[in-house]
Amino acid sequence: MLGGPLPPMPAPGVVWRRMRRLTARATLDVHTQHLVSGVLLGQFTAPIGQRGAPQVYSLSLEHPHAKLTGRGLERCGSAPVEDFVRFQSGSLEKVWARVENNADTEFSAVRDGTAVQPGHLDWLRDLIAIHHARSIQYYSVFEDSLQNARQVALRFWQHYPGVLDAIAASRLSLPGGDAASRERAVQELQRPLSKQIVDGALFRVLMEYRYRRTRHWLRGLGVEILTPSHGEFVVGDIPALTVRKGMPNAGVSAGIGYAFADAVILPIAPDFLLRVVDGPSRYAQADGEEVAELNAWQVRGAFSHVYLRPGSGLEEFIRSVDRPRPSEGVYRDFYQLCETLSRRQNGNRKAD
Repeated sequence: MLGGPLPPMPAPGVVWRRMRRLTARATLDVHTQHLVSGVLLGQFTAPIGQRGAPQVYSLSLEHPHAKLTGRGLERCGSAPVEDFVRFQSGSLEKVWARVENNADTEFSAVRDGTAVQPGHLDWLRDLIAIHHARSIQYYSVFEDSLQNARQVALRFWQHYPGVLDAIAASRLSLPGGDAASRERAVQELQRPLSKQIVDGALFRVLMEYRYRRTRHWLRGLGVEILTPSHGEFVVGDIPALTVRKGMPNAGVSAGIGYAFADAVILPIAPDFLLRVVDGPSRYAQADGEEVAELNAWQVRGAFSHVYLRPGSGLEEFIRSVDRPRPSEGVYRDFYQLCETLSRRQNGNRKAD
């Protein structure tokens, strides 16, 4: 177990006030949002073509045998739909930028062998926290939590039928006394929060709190900076993953939660991978078998794409990892939603 559970969630009143404050602010929305930092993906690029532009290979797990071509960073690592964070996305991008803007200096420290100093270690932990919170994995957890919360609220209010009947009569002009009227009354009680959910405010605020809670939690853990004895690392589109040695699956959505994991991993370059452990911070070397295990976790934990350095030769390894296609896996409902929204957005662009 990695140093105990995350710090507790903020109280509902704190979350509500944060949503209200953000609502009052005017910020520019960022429609195309990166879930994998461009500064991180930039470490996996290689010059391709006559002009030698830096590009990365992006292997689709839905179509793994499609021909690989180099892609610029603007086409990789983004959320699968526009407006992944719909509410006050510009202010959240500023939170990420406070960390990501220092990437060049910090990656240089990693390569110089000086990144085990406290300031550098804190930055590496922050980078892990960003990718752990800003992910499709978090979206899945959020949606599951919402569904559970709705069921709990419904069961709670079913113990107070008199209150529900009064609300049905006074606010909704319904007769009350029946299951349908009482369910409408519960919906009426939840209406203010429901609007914040629809607008994306709750998702955005809880994502920021998840980052800050993870960031605080990681401060008490060590960071191993791994280099491969041979071969290199790949990185998936859900790159920060909870893992347990010897277990094939990776990530909270695959059942590897904090209470069960013995590490959190994040590849940051073909030749460097961060591993959070309950132990000292240090540089260490991963042998070929361990590199294969770390790469397989990236493939199994990914949503729909895995990124690799052109010329690495790791395409066949990625294709050989046993995992379902995105349309059939744990994120299949979200994948289908993304496909539908993508077709709709492309249709709108053609119409314009």
